[in-house]
Amino acid sequence: MGSQVEGRDAFLAAAAFPPDAETTLVAQVCQGPEAFQMYDSSRAGTTVRIVEHLTVEEGKVTSSTLVTDSGAFMAFVGAA
Repeated sequence: MGSQVEGRDAFLAAAAFPPDAETTLVAQVCQGPEAFQMYDSSRAGTTVRIVEHLTVEEGKVTSSTLVTDSGAFMAFVGAA
């Protein structure tokens, strides 16, 4: 089983996600316990698109898989 992260700040730190990023939800689809979200995150003039597949059970996220362009994400994380 994977590691457990609790809270927004802990999640951002674990994911190496810049806390100064602005994120906009582009699209969302939900069916039963599964959902897909597509969002754009921007900082310092750099934007990356991220798609996330989520599984929710009893009101808690039990699985999360992120898909993005790794080169674009590295430029986004490195933007200052």
